[in-house]
Amino acid sequence: MSVTVRSSGAVSLLNAIPSGVGSAMGVELPIVVTVKERESLGLMGDKTDGLIETTWQLLEGRLKRKSGIEYSIRSQVPASRGLKSSSGLTIAFIAAVSKLFDMNLTDEEMVKVSANASIAAGVSVTGSYDDAYAALLGGIVLADSRTGQLIRRAMPPGGIEVLIAYNERVKPIVDPSRYRDLRDESMVIWNLILQGGFDVPIVLNGLMVSAICGYDSKPLINGLAHGALSCGVSGTGPSIFFIAKEGDGHRLESILRRTSLRGWSTVLVKPRVNRILVSCIGL
Repeated sequence: MSVTVRSSGAVSLLNAIPSGVGSAMGVELPIVVTVKERESLGLMGDKTDGLIETTWQLLEGRLKRKSGIEYSIRSQVPASRGLKSSSGLTIAFIAAVSKLFDMNLTDEEMVKVSANASIAAGVSVTGSYDDAYAALLGGIVLADSRTGQLIRRAMPPGGIEVLIAYNERVKPIVDPSRYRDLRDESMVIWNLILQGGFDVPIVLNGLMVSAICGYDSKPLINGLAHGALSCGVSGTGPSIFFIAKEGDGHRLESILRRTSLRGWSTVLVKPRVNRILVSCIGL
């Protein structure tokens, strides 16, 4: 039997590093992982700089027996750009392995394994619980990385699309203490999201992360000036994104690529609102 799981990337509404609480929204940038058992022990598949290997070690410990699997990955999420490629990948892999071996992992257990693997592999400071929940469930999620708890899941506003922009830079390495110095500001944004805020908190988070990482905020301001409903920085960047009215994204993309996003890559997507899709062959 082989199992295929489709998850996705996501964008940040609130970075979790400053205060331990964060929020993310799934977007239709698919990540597809297929796994099947093999006779030889160990892993065989695409390289992931140790992330899948670390995740497999955590899962194999739960199996209480030595096993072997072969896996393949197809991803449309640019890596190391703050678009949650690691969380989307680990969640898809965990869900596939859970189905393959009848592990029956709960949502909370899958997210916990993803968080532990992300920290152990050095790709996350907090465990990225909000990113993992967004990859698993879709929609807008609010999560507490200090406890691993999902605080809330909600649907994105209707009638919107997301313009994502990224360049050749990869996410920077920044001392976490620089984020935590803005804990109070982060909690203000968190409370706005809890109260149902969407547009303003995203902008505030984007400006906060830009200040920490030294990003030029002009592209964000330019996007707002040309009709974006909101905009922000995803993760620790360098990817930025713009929320546009449905049908207005291509106009906004055209303007920004001629002005503040020259030389950037862009992609226009919809929010993802459904949980991961699991399919099996050979049952």
